[in-house]
Amino acid sequence: MPYSSDYIEGTQVYMDGVCHWFCFEDRPDEQCVVSFYLSNGEFFITPIPSDDDYFEFDETSWINLALLNRSIALFSYHEDTTFHISILGEFGMKESWTKLLTVGSLPCVKQPLGVGSKGEIFF
Repeated sequence: MPYSSDYIEGTQVYMDGVCHWFCFEDRPDEQCVVSFYLSNGEFFITPIPSDDDYFEFDETSWINLALLNRSIALFSYHEDTTFHISILGEFGMKESWTKLLTVGSLPCVKQPLGVGSKGEIFF
């Protein structure tokens, strides 16, 4: 099971008995979200799409996981000050990431502060 050796704020979420974390690997095509069911020890690995430029990460970008309207949301940011938000549809399925929203350009914002209980995103 892939693990995240570093605790980085915003890379882990918990929902309905399942822990989710972003797994940072050296190669972009190995980055994934791991979903672990606490009740039975089962886990799923959901690859992050590598064919889309907004999923490429380097020192000028960051990634964040959050709960958004009872779904696992992936936030990404790049030096061009554009935010991309995608929702995970089904654990273990790379094709189940759905682009929800692209917000930008917001040069005065470095990252979202949080997500509200009614789906609000705070910058």
